[in-house]
Amino acid sequence: MKSWHKILTAALLSCTLLGGTALAAEPAAATTAATPITTFYKGGDFSMLHYIERKGGKFYRADGTQADALDIAKDRGVNIARVRIYNDPGPGRGDGTWYCPPNYVTEFDALRIAEEARERGMAIELSLHYSDYWTNGERQNVPHEWADQLKGLQGEAAIAKLEQLTYDYTKSVMENFKESEMTPEFISLGNETQGGMLYPYAKLDTPDGWQHYARLVNAGARAVREVAPETRIILHIADGGHIDKGDYFFGNCQKYGIDYDIMGASYYPFFHKVKADKVAEYCDFLHKKYGKQTIIMETGYAWDKNRSDGWPGQLVNNGPYNDMSKQGQKAFMQELFAALRAVPDHGCIGDIYWDPIMIKAPDAGWAQFESNHATDVNVVDNTTWFDFEGKELPVLEVYEK
Repeated sequence: MKSWHKILTAALLSCTLLGGTALAAEPAAATTAATPITTFYKGGDFSMLHYIERKGGKFYRADGTQADALDIAKDRGVNIARVRIYNDPGPGRGDGTWYCPPNYVTEFDALRIAEEARERGMAIELSLHYSDYWTNGERQNVPHEWADQLKGLQGEAAIAKLEQLTYDYTKSVMENFKESEMTPEFISLGNETQGGMLYPYAKLDTPDGWQHYARLVNAGARAVREVAPETRIILHIADGGHIDKGDYFFGNCQKYGIDYDIMGASYYPFFHKVKADKVAEYCDFLHKKYGKQTIIMETGYAWDKNRSDGWPGQLVNNGPYNDMSKQGQKAFMQELFAALRAVPDHGCIGDIYWDPIMIKAPDAGWAQFESNHATDVNVVDNTTWFDFEGKELPVLEVYEK
């Protein structure tokens, strides 16, 4: 492995490699179909691990002995770690009300988490948000440094600049991870981009939205292919289990010549109101129609009706699943894994659990208030793999099989 000095150097380089390389204006050609993946990936998003640890969060095995969260996950059979990257999180770079704390979910922090996960034999799924803040269907804020470079540009000039920035940034991140011997097995270009990315420039419900989205994604894809052709590219949307929405999105990806390898979707029973069998049907339909495998990029299930502070969490209920208990969480993941494994011809390659280590810890929350810099609440400490005391839950037994 590279030394910490090498990793820090690579992270610092990512801030300086944002210019220079010319891009072809045309979309990237679709790549030759890669060998199908036969591994079933059982994973979690570990992006906030260092944040929770530095806030005093501690993790315990079922027998009560304290251990590293990644060691517990590895010993239970977790074989993939998702790691998110925001460009430059911090005050003044959120959505005007909240911001993500600086120094976490950055390229440097992601490199360190990736190294810790790789040392435990896990594959790496890297998620680029192309923002300084959370992104999803409603929110895809342009990074503040990019916004500065876009001032005074409109129309084609603005899109061409964003295309260049997307390419350069993606290439820089990939080169830094490769230099640190952390080339990811998977990378998602954007997060829940069913509405587009880098709003308003590539918002899909605008007249040129799909053309602009295709150019930006293909710019990122081109960078990945140049640095690490073995890395599989994921496009990540929401609404797993809703075939019509997946078909619309990936049908347009085909129409506009977007280069990617794997179809990714978020699936929460609370948000998406379907059971696991419908998600398996979704994966099977898309795989058969578009010839690409699927992966569930986010899943969450509430094992208590309230957070540790007694208030309802982000997942107010579990949709069609009525059992808001620890055993209910375990039963749900057993059902989901069985359904996804049964998709014919390895049509689904796995599932990544959302923020499984975002446990109760002093002053730990999902974001900070712009007005006073206070920390907001932790909205998912009742959906993790660990209870309010940090002890592993029965759900992790499912990952052993």
